Amino acid sequence: MAYTDLRDWIKTLEKSGELKRITIEVDPILEMAEIADRTAKLGRGTSKAGGPALLFENVKGHPGARVLMNQFGSERRMRLALETDSLDNIANRIRTLLKPETPTSFLDKVKMLPTLAEVGSFFPKVISAKDAACKQVIHRGEDVNLLDLPILKTWPQDGGRFITLPCVITRDPKSGKRNVGMYRMQVYDGKTTGMHWQRQKVAAEHMRDRLRAATADRAGNVDLMALTAGGTTAASSVESLATTTVTRIREDRMEVAVAIGTDPATTFSAIVPAPPDVEEYLISGFLRQKPLELVKAETVDLEVPAHAEYILEGYVQLGEAPQRRPFGDHTGFYTMQDDYPVFHLTCITHRKDPIYAATIVGKPPMEDAWMGKAVERIFLPLMQLTLPEIVDVNLPPRGRLPQPHDRRHQKVLRRPRAKSHERHLGDGPGHVHQVHHRRR
Repeated sequence: MAYTDLRDWIKTLEKSGELKRITIEVDPILEMAEIADRTAKLGRGTSKAGGPALLFENVKGHPGARVLMNQFGSERRMRLALETDSLDNIANRIRTLLKPETPTSFLDKVKMLPTLAEVGSFFPKVISAKDAACKQVIHRGEDVNLLDLPILKTWPQDGGRFITLPCVITRDPKSGKRNVGMYRMQVYDGKTTGMHWQRQKVAAEHMRDRLRAATADRAGNVDLMALTAGGTTAASSVESLATTTVTRIREDRMEVAVAIGTDPATTFSAIVPAPPDVEEYLISGFLRQKPLELVKAETVDLEVPAHAEYILEGYVQLGEAPQRRPFGDHTGFYTMQDDYPVFHLTCITHRKDPIYAATIVGKPPMEDAWMGKAVERIFLPLMQLTLPEIVDVNLPPRGRLPQPHDRRHQKVLRRPRAKSHERHLGDGPGHVHQVHHRRR
């Protein structure tokens, strides 16, 4: 059975001996992240690599709050999260969908009907607000205060507190397709955050499309993109833009919703390399083998996971982009300051006694390494669809997941001349996973 929500998942973690409850007081400023960092590096090279999931039940400055960390921090937990004995089994399901056997008889066509019906059952469904756990508590207007959440500061030179495991929901202004991405959010105050979507991200493209719609012609589009560095920064000068364009930009908003603490398949779906026309909500249903339940948001025209622990609703003002401060990143270094859009909150809804989900990134191995391994195994068929010469890939946990050019990310290539001409850094496809590291 698919996990209904984060709490259902936590029960499974505990029953499986994969959860450590921490009852002593822990500070979300640096201390919590330090514990999670050390835990993620436990048992390197053994079957217990990654340590346990952590549930902090006594959060300094936030009475009654709970914080879950390292929930995906091992290969076993990734398999538990996606309810499979082998991640390759999910990849095989994708292969069947991508390359179904061509029916040669009426009986073969009949045999395909259950598969088609199964795919149809994965689409998300919208439920009533009264049945949505995320609506148990609703804050609007002056009651909205992001500082009530136990949001972490993870590294000493970070520019402040960051939301690190959000499912950010936007809508394509042209097609209406929903997108769910994971972009860290820097907390500015109780009602605003920085929205760190880099220019290559889908949500950034949605914002660019909104900007382009404000101009009268293609020349105006080009000029606006040049002035705003592809929609990522505020224009230093608007003298070359038509007055009507400037007015539209300043008055336009892009609605955004953020889910924190969803069931594990939905959180994982926010990081997967989804095909352009496939919604992450559908991928979540495919992974869960059960449709994801959604509910209409309170103040924005978006559907959100109905049983999430927290839902943040608001908008991004198109003409606004202040500077983002440093953040300790995947590489073990701090990212430089840059300009990113501002997310303005209009509403916060949450469950009673909500559980805040967070992660920490930094020098590997970290929790995200195991999420990367799951992406590697599950979405290998999609990689092969794009690059047929790929036989296998390996993203070692000690590699840097967001750096695909890392020397430790090996791939096996099949030369087009003949299958017998397989070559890579070893001797064949089986050796791509035989990677050894020396401790330094």
